[in-house]
Amino acid sequence: MVLVVDRPGDDGTGSVARGKGALVLDQTDRGKGNAIRLGLDFVRRYCPQVQYVGLVDADHTYPTASLAEMREILRTEPSTGMVVGLREHLRNNGTNSLLFAIGNRMLARCHATLNGIPLRDPLSGLRLVRFDALEKWSPKARGFDVECELNHQVHNVQRLSISEIPIPYRTRIGKKKLRLRHGVSIFGRMVALSLGGKLGRKHREKP
Repeated sequence: MVLVVDRPGDDGTGSVARGKGALVLDQTDRGKGNAIRLGLDFVRRYCPQVQYVGLVDADHTYPTASLAEMREILRTEPSTGMVVGLREHLRNNGTNSLLFAIGNRMLARCHATLNGIPLRDPLSGLRLVRFDALEKWSPKARGFDVECELNHQVHNVQRLSISEIPIPYRTRIGKKKLRLRHGVSIFGRMVALSLGGKLGRKHREKP
């Protein structure tokens, strides 16, 4: 099943997706995190038997052919909870592509230091996750910081490993949405996850 979460506008995304046979949910709130929450709530209610959930940004940058390889990894490696697409050619991301690539690298290092998640491309928009690794998880993030929260859920909460496989990264269609303020919010989410983990450990250690 292909599920598209669309915030209705004038680009025709919903009608095109329905024409291709996808199930479309209209998103009333803004933000990527809200879209993922809406999609997961639908799957939990109507398709609780699924084994894997694939997440992909619908901006042409991510070819979905790699999902088959990702599924095989999850099928054969029970200790792996998620497979993430490691983007090649990050400079395909528009006019500020060099800054985008540098910022992505810096945030990856912060994620490893603050949250103990050593991924080369932790913010990639193509990934396949074990559905049972998402049990009771409802993202607090509203926007682009949802990926680091998902990494935390799989790696630190469920104690499963996260694998990466190289994928091509194409030039996006439409206007680039990511801005400097989004990078700041992503870093803020990493800090919040780090502090939350430390407070949780202190609470458990109390006699």
